[in-house]
Order: sequence, then C-alpha cells, then structure tokens
Amino acid sequence: MTWQIPVVCLVLAVTGLGCESPPADGRTLFLTAGCTRCHGDEGGGATQGPPIQGLRTKFSPLQLGQFLDNPLAYSEADARLKKWREGYFTPMPKLQLSAEQRSALVSYLLETHP
Repeated sequence: MTWQIPVVCLVLAVTGLGCESPPADGRTLFLTAGCTRCHGDEGGGATQGPPIQGLRTKFSPLQLGQFLDNPLAYSEADARLKKWREGYFTPMPKLQLSAEQRSALVSYLLETHP
C-alpha cells in the first residue's frame, strides 16, 4: 500500500493532472498588481494616476495589451499618452505579466471601464 502513493504522485507529475494553474483573472490582477494605488479601487483615478474610464475610446485590445507590456515605450510613441504622463508624478510601471495575464487584464479593463 505504501508504494501506491509515490506511484500516484509520479503519474500526476508526468501527466500534469491536478497541476493546472487557475486561469488568469483580470479583476484579481487589477487588484493585486498595484493598479489601484494609482487608478483607485474603481478606476476613477487618484493623485498618482488618471481615471481609466472610457478605455474603448482610447485603445483597441491590441493597443492596450501593447501599452501594458511596456507603458514607457508605448507612451513615448503616443503624443496623447506622453502629455498625460507629464501630468502625473509616478510613471506607469512595466508590469511583470505573462501573455495570458495581460490578456485577462485587458479584457477586464475594457469590459469594466469601456
């Protein structure tokens, strides 16, 4: 009977069963990645960052993903964002997100703050 436990663990390790990570959740990422410090809990803005309402009028999903991937480089090439950046003391940080996490955050932001 004691040999069965290591065999089960080996099967799980080899097949990956039971080892999947949960899918990325955009709201959780928004709350845990530090977005609320600058943009507020509901995205209404704060002293360190602008409000994030009306995102669909400013970004396509691809553009928002590119911005979140490298905010400083993206805003340097976008006159509108460069002007916004000058109005806030804290620059938008580069978030360490996987492609899946960034996609989930983009979806959440565009659905919640259209």
